[in-house]
Amino acid sequence: TPLYSHIHTNISTRFLECTPNLQNDESYREEADIFYADPESWLQNNFSQDSEKPDLIMYFDVLTPTIKRYLEDYTVCATFFHTMFPEGKVGGHVVIRAKKSLATLACDNRFIDGSPRIFRDIVDIFKIKAVLKI
Repeated sequence: TPLYSHIHTNISTRFLECTPNLQNDESYREEADIFYADPESWLQNNFSQDSEKPDLIMYFDVLTPTIKRYLEDYTVCATFFHTMFPEGKVGGHVVIRAKKSLATLACDNRFIDGSPRIFRDIVDIFKIKAVLKI
């Protein structure tokens, strides 16, 4: 994925899938559509155990109110500008949160609206093993 070309690190990542419906199955729904229909339930169903939860979560800021309860175990490490014209599922900023158990003084929001290397820097700092991008 393009992510690996930016971080140059071998880590597990999980992205919402939006594969095309090549079988023309009328009941087919993209994973992204299922997620956005009920984000909190999707997160609970896919990461029910604390051990399964990703070290980092990347998401658009518009999701924060919807997944607020799930984010209780995470702290904001970075936000960066995405667009001046947010609409629908796409927010104006991307938020990166790390598990509170990983977030030390290094995760002090110094990356707010920082450089494009933000994600790579955070991965390096925390020696991240798993990432969920939603």
